[in-house]
Amino acid sequence: MPGKRFSDLCTRRAAVMLALIILVAVSARAPAQAAGEKILYSFQQSGTGAGPEGLVADKDGNLYGLSGGGAGNCFGGCGIVFELTPPAIEGDAWTESTLYAFDGGDADGAYPSSIIFDQQGNLYGTTSGGGPQDRGTVFRLSPPATPAGAWSETVLYIFPANGNRGADPRSLVFGPNGALYGTTQLGGTSSCIYASDCGVVFSLKPPAEPGGSWTESVLHSFGSGNDGLRPVSSLIFDSAGALYGTTLGASSGQAGGTVFQLVKNEGKWTENILFTFPLGGITNPEYIRFGSAGQIYGVASGAGGADHCFPAKCGGIFELTPPSSPGESWTETTLYAFTGAGDGAYPSGHISFDKAGNIYGIALRGGLKEPKIDFGTAFELSPPATSGGPWTETTLHHFRGFARNDGELPTDLIFVKGKFYGTTNFGGADEGGTVFRLVVH
Repeated sequence: MPGKRFSDLCTRRAAVMLALIILVAVSARAPAQAAGEKILYSFQQSGTGAGPEGLVADKDGNLYGLSGGGAGNCFGGCGIVFELTPPAIEGDAWTESTLYAFDGGDADGAYPSSIIFDQQGNLYGTTSGGGPQDRGTVFRLSPPATPAGAWSETVLYIFPANGNRGADPRSLVFGPNGALYGTTQLGGTSSCIYASDCGVVFSLKPPAEPGGSWTESVLHSFGSGNDGLRPVSSLIFDSAGALYGTTLGASSGQAGGTVFQLVKNEGKWTENILFTFPLGGITNPEYIRFGSAGQIYGVASGAGGADHCFPAKCGGIFELTPPSSPGESWTETTLYAFTGAGDGAYPSGHISFDKAGNIYGIALRGGLKEPKIDFGTAFELSPPATSGGPWTETTLHHFRGFARNDGELPTDLIFVKGKFYGTTNFGGADEGGTVFRLVVH
């Protein structure tokens, strides 16, 4: 595993705060009972890639993702973007191809952290490192003109050395007129408890003419007053063009993260803190999405050690309800708090709903009690039969780790053509992580 990426993954594994699980809407069905799992590909702890995450899919069912490994100026490799192609005959092996290997030099990125597709089939993404001062980049990968050709990389933006414009970018989303919007976990100009390293929300405007430079603007620097620290999730837009996101911490140091809103008025973006999570409840909000009535649903990954968690520290799924009158506060409801036992611990990444209102996601830890297997779960939450009642959790799969030829520490779950696909950062035949498929019965 590459040095910086391996250190980052191990830190997340210990703190259990991994990013990126992408889920999309699935069709309605009765509450699930169990899921059959198939390992599609096992990564090796070598230059071919390790620690896969960040899955996306194209219209043909090919899977794309990120991993460590590759080549370049980083210990163990600077990371790759890979493609997995399904077999022509069901049951045959999937084919893995490296689309691009980062070199970590002054003009390239290192340690890819997210990718998204545009409508033309280009991949856009971020690297948490790379560039002259290792502050990170935004890049584009364009598909080959001919089937046997190579994908071509273009670095759209390199974050500058002083860090005022952000550093360590982690997510991207498309906005109006082809602009990109994202977050960085570090950098910024605000004074905060991390010495002006609290992160920013930024935009990248495409050039007016082909071949021109993209223009970065910092929409907000975190860390002043009662603000949040270290934005982590992908941003989401509402119908009015406002941006919403989450932070893992708060400036006071006495709270467990925030959900924020950025509103543009006369060319200036203004931040509103919608909710600050108290330390006595679920903490560390990550990815969020809108409900049908303007609610915000999200994942709170919790806090604790890699192998255990404490009451109210194992994370949960929450709902934020908008106020009925202007000026009033948003209301937080914890739909489910994980226990760290058979249900899992430290949920992370995106969640999705089916038409019946069931929620799907993964937990990074937790699992079976006997024998004790603490390698993570995939879960479903079913809404209560009567308003105000408890939600019901069903564990779809217990990950069993390397010794049982399964993955460990799941990081992604997406829905493609009727099936769930995902990644684990560890486990598999060579302990380098897996790409798997779950079939819910």
